[in-house]
Amino acid sequence: PSMPQHPTTALESHNRHQVDAVNPEGNVEVRLLPQPSEPIPPRQLPSPLSMKPRQPSHVERPASPSVKPTTASMILERDTRIARSTMQDENVVNQKLPIESKDSQKTIQPKQLFTPKKEEKNQEEDAPLRPFLSNTTSLSTAPSTDSSSPRTKRLSWTNDPAPLRTEAWMEQPAAEFQVRGRSYLQNHVKVASEPSVLNLFAVDLVQVTQQPLPRGICQAPNERIQRALARQAATGRAELPAFVFCVNLVLPAAHCFYHWVAYFGTNDVATLQDTTTPLGRLTNPFFFGDATYDAFRNRVLKLIPRIPEGNFAVRAAVGGKPTLLGRKLQQHFWVDPHHRFLEVMVDISSNPVANRIVKMALGYAKTLAVDLMFVLEGGSEGATPPERASTLPERILGGVRIRYLDFAKKDGQRICAP
Repeated sequence: PSMPQHPTTALESHNRHQVDAVNPEGNVEVRLLPQPSEPIPPRQLPSPLSMKPRQPSHVERPASPSVKPTTASMILERDTRIARSTMQDENVVNQKLPIESKDSQKTIQPKQLFTPKKEEKNQEEDAPLRPFLSNTTSLSTAPSTDSSSPRTKRLSWTNDPAPLRTEAWMEQPAAEFQVRGRSYLQNHVKVASEPSVLNLFAVDLVQVTQQPLPRGICQAPNERIQRALARQAATGRAELPAFVFCVNLVLPAAHCFYHWVAYFGTNDVATLQDTTTPLGRLTNPFFFGDATYDAFRNRVLKLIPRIPEGNFAVRAAVGGKPTLLGRKLQQHFWVDPHHRFLEVMVDISSNPVANRIVKMALGYAKTLAVDLMFVLEGGSEGATPPERASTLPERILGGVRIRYLDFAKKDGQRICAP
């Protein structure tokens, strides 16, 4: 039978050597192709050694003349051009190249691009030591109306001679410490202290080689109290406050003795002498009594210590309990005949326990911050309970924080002559 006609004239079969074809009559004929006499060789791949290495993509290829430069190449060319011009400008800086003007025919020197700045002379280093107050006025015994701190006033007597560096000491607020309240004898309740009676003016740390000063530091002719009094006698101008309370702690060391001295003062002498107040009943005999009141002074002068920063062993040894200094340590008092100052010198070496604690603290002095608050104990003087209660509540006289002392290089290097 005849096969149906197909539109195609030739079709490739699945067999490589067989082809289906349609003849003109419309019949399909099967024709076999001649078999190859030799097998077809496989496709030969190029050897890896003969292949050229592929050029990395980050290597810049030479651009064709017909291709426009890229943005990166334009930026690189611009930066190179700017760098070359800058180097040329630096080579001609400060060179005097004459430029002739057409009008005046004068030689014009180009302005220097980089003018060295003249070193300004430090006037403060060459200037003599000026007093901290340029218009220091005479001080009277009337109450002071100025509430600013004496340390901000910078009185001239506070830096002659040079005190302990200001980074090593500061005045401590009295309100941070607890003192005996008005009803302490009944309920033993302590309250926050009122502001300090005295203000802190200066702190000294001096050393003596052989023995402590026999008459204290306020009577030493080369120290600040006697120097200020000598200037006052010569000029008639008062530098000291109306009254100065000096606390002198004698610290034993391996090769010498140190005198740590704090100067407290006030112009309100009337408050200290007012015996109608609890404070005045203690301060009047303490500050202005004669030598017969030394026993009273030993009974009432109290220290409240605190170590906010420092070694744990030192903090545990010192503690924070108030201590009557006269019970454990030897104290010496010097009263000025004109009632300008009172000095108490506390000999730390007189007590073996205190001596060991202080020597241990000196070893950690660079990392210690010590608060020392001085107060007169109330509620202990008097024959009857009403008399003892008449000296309450207590009030801190003055306080100071000592921190990060460097005995090796910075502090305690000034030698005090007796």
